[in-house]
Amino acid sequence: MTAVYIVTSGHYSEYHICGVFDNAELAREFIARENLGHGGNIEQYAVNAMPACPPGLRAWLVVMERDGTATTIHRIPASSMQGNGQWRPIPSADETGVEIAFQLWAQDAAQAVKIANERRLQLLAAQQWITNWDQWYARYKAYTLLTF
Repeated sequence: MTAVYIVTSGHYSEYHICGVFDNAELAREFIARENLGHGGNIEQYAVNAMPACPPGLRAWLVVMERDGTATTIHRIPASSMQGNGQWRPIPSADETGVEIAFQLWAQDAAQAVKIANERRLQLLAAQQWITNWDQWYARYKAYTLLTF
């Protein structure tokens, strides 16, 4: 596998690329020379790597209300998928948080909505329909610490 090593610095709107290297040692030397210290991070990426995608399927985002109304349905890049069935609450303007977004693999929009609706029903049955962002994030963080 051929890789590139990207030196980055900053957070959020200040996040930027400082340099791109073909080996980790040069990236580390660059951080030391530029005196980036803890502000310099090295990100490794495979060259010409195509995101894994199940055959015949595409990545979709479906935003659904508690009653099953799909308010958003669109294709997303396969590289943005965080696992099959990943879901998160969507904060609304009035902070009632009535919607949940599902990322999933499906053949088309109709199948994506069907899968999201099945997952919605599972969440409701398990009383896990969480639309409060802080509650969801605390649960997600605890889950990822246990499973990864």
